[in-house]
Amino acid sequence: MDLKTIPILEKIKKARESKGLSQAEVASHLGISQNSYKEIEKGNTSLKVQVLLDLCDILGLSSQEILDDNKKGKQESVLLTVDSNNITNFLNSVVKNQGEMKDEVKELRKNQDDVTQKLDELLDLFGKKKKK
Repeated sequence: MDLKTIPILEKIKKARESKGLSQAEVASHLGISQNSYKEIEKGNTSLKVQVLLDLCDILGLSSQEILDDNKKGKQESVLLTVDSNNITNFLNSVVKNQGEMKDEVKELRKNQDDVTQKLDELLDLFGKKKKK
């Protein structure tokens, strides 16, 4: 899908112009170069979800306003290109967290075994060994 055909970019441009903001000012708020922002508005580069949300904040729009198709009264289906590095980083962090959680469960089980052993020793000491 050619990003130039997405009405969302037209809405962003109109909102920027109605606020009296230049491309340079919006780019500065986003922390990107004016040229990078210009390419976003033209549809020549992918629009990351976070950038879209930041644009909504800067332009005083809700994400619903950006995505809403006023002519049809329903939400448009919008294709946003998500940076594959973001997905990869997210999945890597999930895998890492899963590994850390497995380690924590192992440690908890070991601690449980240690507590059970100490309890058995105490029960033995007081002559009240539990029946297995």
